[in-house]
Amino acid sequence: MIPLFRPSISIDEINAVTEVLKSGWWGLGPKTAEFEEKFAKYVGVQHAVALNSGTAALHLALALLDLKRGDEVIVPPITFVSTAHAVLYNGAKPVFADVYEDNLCIDVEDVAKKITKRTRAIMPVHYAGHPCNMDGLREVIKGKRIVIIEDAAHACGAEYKGKKVGSLSELTCFSFHAVKNVACGEGGMVTTNSGEWDKVLREMRWLGISKSTWNRTVDEKVYAWFYHVNRLGFKAHLNDILAAIGIVQLGRVEDLNKRRREIVGRYNQAFKSIKGVKVPVERKGCKSSWHIYHLKVEKRDDLIKFLKDNDVTPGVHYYPIHLHPYYRPLRAKLPVAEEVWKRIISLPLFPSMTEEEIGKVIGAVGNFFARPPVIDEFKLLGKKVRLRSIEANDLELLREWRNRKDIQQAFFHQEPITMEQQQDWYNRYLKDDTDMMFVIEDVKIHIPIGSIAIYHIDHNNKQCEIGRIMIGNKKYLGKGYAHEATMLLLDRAFKDLGLNRIYLEVFNHNSRGITLYESCGFATEGIKREAVMVSSKRYDVRVMSILKKEFGADSK
Repeated sequence: MIPLFRPSISIDEINAVTEVLKSGWWGLGPKTAEFEEKFAKYVGVQHAVALNSGTAALHLALALLDLKRGDEVIVPPITFVSTAHAVLYNGAKPVFADVYEDNLCIDVEDVAKKITKRTRAIMPVHYAGHPCNMDGLREVIKGKRIVIIEDAAHACGAEYKGKKVGSLSELTCFSFHAVKNVACGEGGMVTTNSGEWDKVLREMRWLGISKSTWNRTVDEKVYAWFYHVNRLGFKAHLNDILAAIGIVQLGRVEDLNKRRREIVGRYNQAFKSIKGVKVPVERKGCKSSWHIYHLKVEKRDDLIKFLKDNDVTPGVHYYPIHLHPYYRPLRAKLPVAEEVWKRIISLPLFPSMTEEEIGKVIGAVGNFFARPPVIDEFKLLGKKVRLRSIEANDLELLREWRNRKDIQQAFFHQEPITMEQQQDWYNRYLKDDTDMMFVIEDVKIHIPIGSIAIYHIDHNNKQCEIGRIMIGNKKYLGKGYAHEATMLLLDRAFKDLGLNRIYLEVFNHNSRGITLYESCGFATEGIKREAVMVSSKRYDVRVMSILKKEFGADSK
């Protein structure tokens, strides 16, 4: 299986770690100081403060602003959750601004709309290593007491108009997680030209203590034991083992990023002419560090399954933060992010990729889009409804409907469905070629109103089961939407899958369901007595079916 990411390691990293281990000084010490000095010089600033993660970098950079309850920090939704979490760690409120569709970086015009008198900072994320529109952001905060803190977790080595990311704003935060462009296993860095902020950050990363153990050991002769605690701080410093790796990685980063760029060029050349595929852009004046390579495609989840089946690991970066249950109370409306994330897929990208691995990824993507269409790629359109394949973004709404009492009572399994159960089911569903589930939408306004599925597809016996039928949007109940959705799916199953028999099972007391199925042409085959137990009571189940010749699919 080709991984999505893989750290690039040489004998130099191994030797550097060995040297630190033999030195006896493993914690915050001389190698950390050396890493900080070299990193500051690399990006072109006076100070760099090394921390134990990129999340800690964001947390402490915001802490410099002494945020209060009610203060706001504008962040994008397409990023790792650390970006928004760091705002909450500091007692402020994250305010989400939408992203550009092409590069997924924060939309400057939407930022301008979200600025209020409570806005204290903007945290642009250089998504996938592509620099944000920094000139535009500086313009919208002109004359305002708002600080830009860049989240450059993806962007080590990236450039904006000829200047390294890390030197563009008052504060910039980097990550050295195991798969980043400079990888230490874990780690982070804050860069700044402010001597005062440098001093405060160094105290905050070491529990508010005025001097590090190394400095007291090296600089003091009599009072090496003495220090002050000047503020409430955190245990967030880097250590010399990881810093030693970072020093070597920093020395290699230009070559490593060059190799990333070469692979991206190969991918873009291969994918740019495929219908339904958008390759990533690099805007004028921007030089991406290409931490992530992403495509925008239709049928994203189908492609994920196909790639996994062909030993290629895909990813999705990211599910929008504001859609996670914890952040949903903020009620952000971000139309671009909410639409585009459904089409994003990340492909393997790391400097040590072999030509064979690159070719395998390109071949797998190409083979997916060269496949003949299957049933869920047909336009299942009726007068009232259209059917489309279920997507990950549908799961929460479907679970909400499925757990409603009025809907629950029609299903054999009537216990509430948990989020974990639903996610487990969806992962199994993606691997199951005998199961096709669809969302029923209002054909005019394309909003989800229900669901329907065919499953247990048996091509040998030319039959399948139909079910999971529900109309969740109450205003569409009893108006023929379920009937038309059922007829559409029956038509396609008989025509395009070549099936001869479609069957279902329904509670014998579910008169409403039975009436629906009879109106679609289903006939009763028999009754299973006391076949299903619900709350210690057994219920009869009716088996119904329809044959292709009875449905008249050939004449439709």
